[in-house]
Amino acid sequence: MKLIETPTKAQASSSANGAGERTTVDASPVHLTPSYLFYVKLGSLEVAMFTECSGIGAKRGFEQVREGGVNDHAHILPGPLEYANIVLKRGLSLSSALWDWFQAGKFDFNVQRQDVTIYQYTPELIASSSGSQPGAGAVKTWSLARAFPVSWKLSDLNSGSSSLVIETLEIAHEGLSLIKG
Repeated sequence: MKLIETPTKAQASSSANGAGERTTVDASPVHLTPSYLFYVKLGSLEVAMFTECSGIGAKRGFEQVREGGVNDHAHILPGPLEYANIVLKRGLSLSSALWDWFQAGKFDFNVQRQDVTIYQYTPELIASSSGSQPGAGAVKTWSLARAFPVSWKLSDLNSGSSSLVIETLEIAHEGLSLIKG
């Protein structure tokens, strides 16, 4: 399936090209991929892959201030940004780096804050970028500032099951940025 963003004059006169597919304004096809993979890097080390990621977003706080004599509205002042925790699910990692990161500070509360990078890939881009540096072929890349794990969970273990072990990792952080390019 292909998507049309804004029709050109040629596209407006014909609803689709000969194959019944739509294209973008610059005539390059856009493939809609229903599934994604999320790779996680701690510092410079890629440590895990997850199939679900939620909580990426920010919300700006605000304050309403009433001014004496102004009865028809309140001034709304912008406040600081607030970030939800990032939750990564259905993970696979052959490294113990996530577990070690979670366990740090277990006895002395000296939790290790790290910058974390999350790469969003489609399966097609992973196949086409094999052999390149980490991050090549990513759809989007986010950076989490001063992050630390607040929850780490392993799925129920069952010797009769053929499913992979599912790991859930929840990360608190102090800032989120979208890395462009």
